[in-house]
Amino acid sequence: MRLGILYMGNESDRIWGGGVITHYLAEAFRGLGHEVWRASATAKSDLSSLPAVDVLISEGVPRPMIPLAVRRKADRLVYWWLSQLFYDEDKIAQEHYDGIATNTHAAVPRLQARGLKACAIDLAASRGFAAAEPRDDYRTVATYLGNYPHKTQAQLEAMLGPAQTFGLSVWGRGWEVSPFRACYRGILPLLDIGPLYRSAQAVMAVTESRQQQLGMINNRIFEALAAGAVVISSPHAFLSSHELGRFVHFAASPEVVSDVLARLSCDGSLRELAAEGQRCLLANHTYERRAEQFVRFFEEL
Repeated sequence: MRLGILYMGNESDRIWGGGVITHYLAEAFRGLGHEVWRASATAKSDLSSLPAVDVLISEGVPRPMIPLAVRRKADRLVYWWLSQLFYDEDKIAQEHYDGIATNTHAAVPRLQARGLKACAIDLAASRGFAAAEPRDDYRTVATYLGNYPHKTQAQLEAMLGPAQTFGLSVWGRGWEVSPFRACYRGILPLLDIGPLYRSAQAVMAVTESRQQQLGMINNRIFEALAAGAVVISSPHAFLSSHELGRFVHFAASPEVVSDVLARLSCDGSLRELAAEGQRCLLANHTYERRAEQFVRFFEEL
């Protein structure tokens, strides 16, 4: 199958999550024997020469932003909805897509009720995260990767505040003007998530309240579990009910964060649970599995 992936952001000045996600998904499609191109919708480049495809995956790129020359070369157009940033549910339903793939579990039955072909496909992690080499410059007790401001200040205070006592490193953009600037280490290179998470004893994960309500699981959860890290998450009802939820420590209070971090050096059960979570992730939640799900969905369109 000939596939194209168009994503928001780029790999220079607008390094958003879509760049990493689509990189690993494209690799997985190629591993299954499909022809794939991947391009940024916001990079300053001419996309008109891209090859024709059987399916074009638009990762967060609103339909009007997809160059007409690219749309005309695609037999089918699938929107990959991972965020409310550009489209909400109503706008997506009003556009003309052959299919909608999303990690927004709560929206799938509503989209289907409107007569749209919609499929729930979670995010994932690269299998390579499990084998990534830890690095001395990334070693820390706890780490958090994300941009500031993005989550609510209350969420960040509850999750990151207690971690500062034990040793916290924060990576991303904007943190130099945050209350956590003393923990700020810089902008993480695009494909260094695996080494970072393999070098940390615990990974802090914070999910926006809107994403929680829609049944979205942040890609950081998958990536941290793939790396074999102890994962501490803000409360998340949908994730709690998910297969991976039993491997995550949900911090209902700052005291829970402190308790888990304090036990890292003396409680072997934390590492055992992390190892079990890694095995489950690698068996069921890699990008190879997601690529297989996408192909089955394409065949139904």
